[in-house]
Amino acid sequence: MWLIGSKRGLALMEVMVSVAIMSVGLVAIIQAFITAVGALRTAQNRVYARQILEDKMIEIEQELIEEGGVEPGSSRGEIELGNRSFDWSLEISPVEEGEELDLSEELNESRLSVSWQEANRAKDVLLVTYLENKKEEE
Repeated sequence: MWLIGSKRGLALMEVMVSVAIMSVGLVAIIQAFITAVGALRTAQNRVYARQILEDKMIEIEQELIEEGGVEPGSSRGEIELGNRSFDWSLEISPVEEGEELDLSEELNESRLSVSWQEANRAKDVLLVTYLENKKEEE
């Protein structure tokens, strides 16, 4: 028996609208999850890069203590951490003479950087500091 004004036909339409709304919401949740995972990966890479910077700086400071200073020069290397690859480079150069202070004979500028590839883009972290020149023995 068919009744006029029956809501039987609307049930299917209501379900279809509900599924469409839930689909849009689900896509938004998945996109937010993917974004969060990417941000976590970036944060982990930055933590690893800063740890590499710290370890290399400790090595340089140890050389400074053992040898009485550092000499100008450069070095490079690569460090593998799990499935991640980090490149580091160290550039030590004499400080150029300044107008107010003449420290060029006492200090070297040290530029230590760590770089990596992330989402097809190069990322890097840089540490610049000044280190004592190696004293010539008399």
